[in-house]
Amino acid sequence: MAVQIESRVLLAEYVEVFGRRRWQLILPALLVLTFGTALAVVIPKKYLVTTTIEVRPVGANQPGKETDNAPNQIRALERIRRLLERLKNPEYLALRSTEQFEFVKDVQSNVKVRVEKPPGATSSTLVIDYADVDVDRAVEFVKALREDWKKDVVDADKNKVEDEAGRLNEAVAQIDIARQQEDDAITRLCQRNKISAEQIIPGGTERRAEDPDFARLQSAKDKLAEVQLDLGRAELRVGNLEQLLGDTPEKLSEEQLREGVSHSSEILEIESKIVDLNADLARYRPQHSKYGPILARIGELEKKRENIRRMTTRGEQTSVTVTNPRYLDLQHQLEAARLERNVLADTQKKLQLSIEEDTQNLEARYLVYNEIRWRSANRSRLDEQLTALSLKRDEKALQAQALKSRLNDPFSILSEPTKPENPTEPNPWLIVGFSLVAGLGLGLAIALAGEYGRNCFRSVHDIGRVMVAPVLGSIGNILTQRQRRVRSVRRMVVGTCSAIVICAVAFVTWAWARNPDLLSAQLRARIEQVRDKLR
Repeated sequence: MAVQIESRVLLAEYVEVFGRRRWQLILPALLVLTFGTALAVVIPKKYLVTTTIEVRPVGANQPGKETDNAPNQIRALERIRRLLERLKNPEYLALRSTEQFEFVKDVQSNVKVRVEKPPGATSSTLVIDYADVDVDRAVEFVKALREDWKKDVVDADKNKVEDEAGRLNEAVAQIDIARQQEDDAITRLCQRNKISAEQIIPGGTERRAEDPDFARLQSAKDKLAEVQLDLGRAELRVGNLEQLLGDTPEKLSEEQLREGVSHSSEILEIESKIVDLNADLARYRPQHSKYGPILARIGELEKKRENIRRMTTRGEQTSVTVTNPRYLDLQHQLEAARLERNVLADTQKKLQLSIEEDTQNLEARYLVYNEIRWRSANRSRLDEQLTALSLKRDEKALQAQALKSRLNDPFSILSEPTKPENPTEPNPWLIVGFSLVAGLGLGLAIALAGEYGRNCFRSVHDIGRVMVAPVLGSIGNILTQRQRRVRSVRRMVVGTCSAIVICAVAFVTWAWARNPDLLSAQLRARIEQVRDKLR
């Protein structure tokens, strides 16, 4: 027996199913579309407000650093909370503390900050976006947020410079106090030890001529060296004169030879020169360049003296006795030399006593001079530090004064926040379209589930696909009068309820959009609660 071949297309079968169950497709679509339209009308519309700021390098400001941190700084929770309190936002102030924190986070999520910096440009562009259901409040909040951030940036630079200037001023005052303390300490040391405050410390690169002890000590040492040299010469002169006086006879008798040509004056002059040269020779060491010439000169004079002595001639013998004038002259010279020697010796003793006394005084002041030297060096160091810090302080003060000028404002407003004519989000047409698609999808799902959800044969074609024997005919669905009435009533109830719901939602939506006074206060409160949840 031949098998009947199914020639129906599956799409036609779906069309037949959807045609038979068209109300199961249309009603869900209408219901979802109605609720979607109501949602598109009732949901709060947010208006996007934008302001643009140019940040340029001016003075001590660093726009690169500020613009890099701007998104985090502007969207800081603490800044938003402070602005909401300052603007007296009624919704924020009406909430509890825990709810206020969530409100601030919601506001933060609606704030967007973008930084735009073209390559090679010195300035940056900052764009601040804020979306809110109240356009006036959005404009006010964006302006306040922008100005608050600008003020923080400018105040941060100004406060930083002023703080540095204040610290430098305190450091200058402290150094000036320390410098004054060093001056007072030096003055007290000088007054207590009778030292001139302007004199230089002994042992330094300069002389302290006005220091009486030091000046007297140096003068006594110089005079002592001269006196010792003169005393050495006087000792040699006394010795030579004593020797000459011992060799010279006091009287000339008849038995004595009358003196001929003796050249005694020349010999005496030569011996004086020899004494002076010996004194000069004692001042130098054998390695000195003048030691050899002086020694050679002494040898020449001694040789000349011996030659003169050999040239002395003898005179005739006479019997006349007279006083030797040469002896008297040598005696007078010896007395004068001894007197000069004694005077130099007394002067030497006095100078030595004076040097010992002044040395003891200076040794007693050694620690005082060291302290004065140390404090003077410390004062000089403090003077240098005071000069350097004063220059830095003045520079910071001028910089702080310049930052107060508007010419040093690094911000330029490129666009002020304005009220947009239409809300930007959410898009109501998108919501309505999505509702229509969702309703149709729901209706399709209900229709297909109702048709294919039962485990049975739905048509003659289903039987023909599974049976070998051909289907010769079919008997239509026989409904009783009661079944027709029950189906009609069920369809009427479902349709009426659906129509009532659709009409009620449509009326509430229309009344809310056109004339909210037509709705009860309780219903309006419920709608506002829903709107609050959808913000």
